[in-house]
Amino acid sequence: MDVTSSEIMSVIIETAAKIVTMIKDVLEEAPPELVGDVYEDGILLTGGLAKIDGFAQLIADNTEIKVSIAENPEDCVINGCGEAINYIAEVERNAKAKNDINPLMAAY
Repeated sequence: MDVTSSEIMSVIIETAAKIVTMIKDVLEEAPPELVGDVYEDGILLTGGLAKIDGFAQLIADNTEIKVSIAENPEDCVINGCGEAINYIAEVERNAKAKNDINPLMAAY
């Protein structure tokens, strides 16, 4: 069965509206310098829902902030995890070289 983006959007519109409200709430509570950066750089959507036609525009229209969609948004989390593993490994190597404790791994 084929399902269009507009059919999906009609089902998730309430959730989408809550996401827009939460974005606005976060921006109201965020420090001014962070809000300035967001307004200047925009919002980058990740995850599979970012690919639904109209979702980015809904956020942009309601926040008056430029919204972009990440390349391969559905892969962002797993790619970020891979980057984090590399980063943690590098910090661990540097900590060992200094006979220090890696603060990222101290809890483990």
